[in-house]
Amino acid sequence: MNILMNIFTYVSEVLIIYIYFAGVFERKYNLTKTLLIGLLFFVVPFTLNQLWNNPAVSFFIFTVCYIFFTHRIKFLQTVLQGVIVTAIMVATELVTTYTVSIVLGEDSFFAYRDNTVFFVIVSVLSKISFLIGCKLCNHFK
Repeated sequence: MNILMNIFTYVSEVLIIYIYFAGVFERKYNLTKTLLIGLLFFVVPFTLNQLWNNPAVSFFIFTVCYIFFTHRIKFLQTVLQGVIVTAIMVATELVTTYTVSIVLGEDSFFAYRDNTVFFVIVSVLSKISFLIGCKLCNHFK
C-alpha cells in the first residue's frame, strides 16, 4: 500500500509543479511531453528517497531538474523557484501531518511510518494543501 501512495504522491507532485510553473513560465514542449518528462524525472526523488531518506532535498533536486529541462527559464531562476516550491511543499506537509496527528489522536508525528490509514490521509491532504499553497503563491506573483 505504501508503494502505491508513494507513486500517488510523486505523480501528484509532478502535476502540481506543472500547474505552478505553467502559470509563470513558458513551456519548451507540448503539455503531453512536459508531463511525460516530469513522470520520468519522478524516478530521481523516488530513488533518492530509497537510498537516503531526505525527501526535501530529493524534491528540490527533482523540481530544479524538471523545470529547467521543460520550461524556458534561467538556471538561477530555476533554483530560486525550486526553493520556493520546496518550502511550500515542506510547510504544507509539516502542517498537515501535525494537524492530522492531533485530530486522529496519534502520539507521534511519525505515525505515518506505522499506520497506513494515517499515511493515506496525510498523503492526500498534504497534496491538496500543496496545490492550494502553490496556487496562492502564483496568485500573488
